[in-house]
Amino acid sequence: MVFYRAYIEWEQKTLDRGEERGELKGEQKVIIRLLNQRVGEIQPPVIEQIRKLSVEQLEELTDVLLTFSTIADLEKWLKARPKPVEA
Repeated sequence: MVFYRAYIEWEQKTLDRGEERGELKGEQKVIIRLLNQRVGEIQPPVIEQIRKLSVEQLEELTDVLLTFSTIADLEKWLKARPKPVEA
């Protein structure tokens, strides 16, 4: 019974993590699409920087992305963000 309960808890945590990752990837995809429309095609190195942003930073970016006129505005904003901690 203990093993079964532990398995169920592990399974739920795994599903929750997968769901969170899916939501994060979806949010990143939408932000990148909006930025491409707003400032022009974003190059892969900048896309990689966006993918490394925390959830909080992605939310901040969502709030300000419509104020950007150029890719330089986006790059300036990204440079002002704290660098992610590499695991």
